[in-house]
Amino acid sequence: MSVEGNARQEEGWREAGRRVAPLLRSYTAAVVTGHDERAAAFAALGIADTEAPYRSVVIANLWGTPAIDPLIDAAEDAPGVSDCFTYGISLTSAAQVSSRNERLAIIGSGTEPMDQFQVFRSRRWKAYSERLLEAGSLLLLLAPAEADSVHELIAQVDGIVLLGVNLVPSAPHARVIARITDPIMHREESREETGFPWKRTLTIAASLLLIAAGVAAGLKYFWLRQPIVAPAPITADSAITAASSTPESAGSSTAAIAGLPPISNPADSATSARFSVEILAANTQSGAIFTLRKYRATIPAGTVSAIPVGPDQALWYKVIGGAFAKREDADSLLVSLRRKKIIPDSAGAVVETPLAFLVDTIAADAGMMARVKKSVDSLAKGGISPYGLTQADGSARVYTGAFSTAAESKQYADQLRSAGMNPVLVYRTGRYP
Repeated sequence: MSVEGNARQEEGWREAGRRVAPLLRSYTAAVVTGHDERAAAFAALGIADTEAPYRSVVIANLWGTPAIDPLIDAAEDAPGVSDCFTYGISLTSAAQVSSRNERLAIIGSGTEPMDQFQVFRSRRWKAYSERLLEAGSLLLLLAPAEADSVHELIAQVDGIVLLGVNLVPSAPHARVIARITDPIMHREESREETGFPWKRTLTIAASLLLIAAGVAAGLKYFWLRQPIVAPAPITADSAITAASSTPESAGSSTAAIAGLPPISNPADSATSARFSVEILAANTQSGAIFTLRKYRATIPAGTVSAIPVGPDQALWYKVIGGAFAKREDADSLLVSLRRKKIIPDSAGAVVETPLAFLVDTIAADAGMMARVKKSVDSLAKGGISPYGLTQADGSARVYTGAFSTAAESKQYADQLRSAGMNPVLVYRTGRYP
């Protein structure tokens, strides 16, 4: 392939990275993996291009070769990954701010040969990603899919970004956050279009004229055949009915037309656990999850909901606690959280959030509570914030998120689908154990 062709392909991988970057918005650490190290480097740079305006990004080269260091702007002869594990240098010290983007830091391969077995299985990556979680940053680790021990590295992060491969052989069940099959190549204009633009212009103009003539003739025929009917008067009752319509009351078909998740159990609306306490609203999911984990023992049915806010529909991540059928129970939780200084005296509020995504159902038996805990712990590792509620028949349901309307839940539904889950929106029922 020519130099120009290589450059276009590399830019194609970078553009593909930009396109999938929003899928990583709710995660803190991911392994970018495949068979092509250059593709991985440019895809990671594309992800950083999109994410840097929202949070800082760290890219680390664990491929085992310094060949891609110049591509990701790693400083020559600077300490890198191999030096961190050979000489005990901290990963934070090795991260150098990129000369091209002050919100991007790079950890190069290093000056010493890399022992991938030692590097991939080290718990330092888990500890480092937790520090970045507190800071609200994103960590991207570049590693080859065919490496024998790469599964040990993947186990320490939120998931993987796959490039040109269907799975990682040593980690076939790893969570796939995003999948990039090919670079996104922009189509070049043909010579005819480039050399004779007037031909293309005339062709388009003639086509538009023909379409316009056909539409005009069709409209004329349509209107001539329509009976004249007086418009129905607008009454106060009809105006009120239209104004009070919601996706929830309109039913599943209306929700589907609007692109909203349908509610699977509308009959449970009256008995839903609709009252909660809004504890915090953060502009990054990592910051919200950090708060939830810090106070999980004190926040019953705690979860994080990604909710679009304002005219630009910017995503905010709300920490929600409690799931009550009675408002006074939510009031009591708010008072308790303020007394414990988890929420400042002037902060927090009781909110109505009857909707959630059902992610698991546990049958009633002697070991049910242990199975609920196991399900919650397993799902939490995937970057979501689940919680269990005991049902009237003794069984349990595991939910994630808490929303006032189906419209609020749409963005979170998209995130769950990108994580390989099948989100089922329901009125949440039950009580916290």
